[in-house]
Amino acid sequence: MAHLYMVTRGPKWCRDLWVANMQSQLSLWERKNLKTKKKEQSLVQWNLKPIELWEIVAPREAIPEICHYNGIPGDGKQFHHERLEKLAKWMRRLSGLKKIPLYDNKKLKIVPNRLVFRQGMSHYGIGYKDDDQKDYSWGYNQEGL
Repeated sequence: MAHLYMVTRGPKWCRDLWVANMQSQLSLWERKNLKTKKKEQSLVQWNLKPIELWEIVAPREAIPEICHYNGIPGDGKQFHHERLEKLAKWMRRLSGLKKIPLYDNKKLKIVPNRLVFRQGMSHYGIGYKDDDQKDYSWGYNQEGL
């Protein structure tokens, strides 16, 4: 099998339709049977494994809570693979992001009825940036959410 990496961009509904079409495709797959020494062919479904970059816009104080709900630990040791940490560092540098701040799970205000489904997925925190805080014409000094 080969692994092709690509980036997509577009409206979500177009992306969703593309995903549905891509994961419903079959290709001819050939392999050699070691007992019979003959080549065999069968159809195999394309396996689509998205690697998506998300920007979550929320109040600065919510970053530890968002990390908690997405299984991103606050101990600074979220990457169990050196290459992932190097990739995150590279992405932070290119995007002007700061490292995910350390946080204590025990001090979070957890909303008991909030559910964030993440089974079968891996979540890695890359970094964050703060919005500029300024005075707005509507009479508030705030972040530019």
